[in-house]
Amino acid sequence: MSSTPDTDRRPGTEPRLLPEDLVTLYSSDDGHLYLAFGDGRRGIRLTWSPEDFETFHGVPVMPGVTGDLEDGNFFSHPTPSPDGKLVAAFGLLPTLEEDVWAFEGSPWEAVEGDFPYLEQAWPEDDPGAEEEEGDDVAGAGMVIALVEDEDGSEAVLVDLETELGELDPEDRAEAEEALMAELGVEDEEEDEDEDLPGFWPGGRVYVVHTDGVRVWEPFELETGSPTHLDWAPDGRHLLVLHRQEEELVLHVADGLEPAPPVELCRGEPIFWSWQPGGARLALRAGTASAPLVALADPLTDGVGGVRDVAPAGSFYVPAWHPGGASLVAGVRGAAREDDLVWLDADGHRKRRLLSYPGRAAFQWDPAGERLALAITSEGHGPFEALEILDLATGATAARHEGSFIALQWLAGGDILLCEADEVNGLLGWSVLEPGRPARPVGLPFMPTRECVVSLHFFEQVAGSHPFISPDGRHVVCAGIPAGDVDGAGAFAPIDGDGEPPQLLVTPLYGEDTLPVSVGIGRFGCFSRRRA
Repeated sequence: MSSTPDTDRRPGTEPRLLPEDLVTLYSSDDGHLYLAFGDGRRGIRLTWSPEDFETFHGVPVMPGVTGDLEDGNFFSHPTPSPDGKLVAAFGLLPTLEEDVWAFEGSPWEAVEGDFPYLEQAWPEDDPGAEEEEGDDVAGAGMVIALVEDEDGSEAVLVDLETELGELDPEDRAEAEEALMAELGVEDEEEDEDEDLPGFWPGGRVYVVHTDGVRVWEPFELETGSPTHLDWAPDGRHLLVLHRQEEELVLHVADGLEPAPPVELCRGEPIFWSWQPGGARLALRAGTASAPLVALADPLTDGVGGVRDVAPAGSFYVPAWHPGGASLVAGVRGAAREDDLVWLDADGHRKRRLLSYPGRAAFQWDPAGERLALAITSEGHGPFEALEILDLATGATAARHEGSFIALQWLAGGDILLCEADEVNGLLGWSVLEPGRPARPVGLPFMPTRECVVSLHFFEQVAGSHPFISPDGRHVVCAGIPAGDVDGAGAFAPIDGDGEPPQLLVTPLYGEDTLPVSVGIGRFGCFSRRRA
């Protein structure tokens, strides 16, 4: 049941031992959850399939040993519990496009005249078909389309040579584009999600003990798309965010025993943060046109426990003071700019701190004396500037100018930035020390899609999926170091060709800050506590 993750460390160097912090990850190859210790030489696989329990190949597994684990699950979004002993994850069932059409009544079935783009659907009875090349969907010169008439809809095969063969090259290119658009066939190059794996709607939440043996299923989604998991401070309950059609739904579920979940709220957006040392939840929820700052006590109040505080400004997550007695949030301002306000734990306004344009992100320093304020004046895209607000004096001071997508306070007043090279599609880490310019650490890297998403929503994800080690001296990310990237651009997602993405752990201090790979995977995070 245990195995060592396949590792591929930086070329030309010997692996260096790291602190015994824990990195959780899921592999892009097999979909299992792994734990990696130290330099990645020692690893444990936490999830399994029925084949792991075969006593003899081909003989049915012993009954009961796999519990209710469903064969073929792809485990994603690993979420460490506060004590570091449990990992919650979504269990998803992958699918192939041909499976969709074989399943009558599937919610993925083509409707309203749209037909999916089926790449290289060669006839199975043609032994040489796999060696042919073409940019079409059903063999050389053929496309599949859904044709509707009075008798209903019918999938037909269209021969481009018959339709367009007599046209000259210039006219043919224009006519082919028009025909493909008319037939509803998408251009392969314009399909941004083509390389993403497909999963059946719904899924399950699994909780796996880090002993690699115990596993249970406290929550199941019959429909929708699982989005985010977060443990409550009590280490027992889970917040489960998932999409249902046009809105998000947030449930509170018991993570230790199967029990009916409680729906906390629904709408879009939904962001939240837990009160340090307490069980109160600060929310930015509502609808896109009317978002609200709200408070809730989901572990005690349940349904109906959400209390509106104020109309929300342009930001994602309310920031609790480290002491837990107050928080800051953005509220809608009277003019074009929003206000950053200081609230007590019950949502009563203490004072207005400042106003800001566009979208802001804010984070307290560990002592609770200063706020880091990141601003993007356009309201979207990477942040442009970082300012520090001194709560005692109310004064702000510029700390950094440049493109970055995430920040995190470190010990001693340092700040970690994830800087963005939009021209080359690369990210890179740097440390801001008091009175000094940004100090680059590690290597620029081409991030995985999962890494980009988690860093864009760092205010939400950093609390549930820490990318900083518990000792504050290492950062983890998923991607390919810049030295291994060929032709990267515009944050292009890794498509699996060439070098696989790696879990890169980068030291933030010391003479040597080059990253070490602890495994192959598309997303990783540290445990919340030291191993």
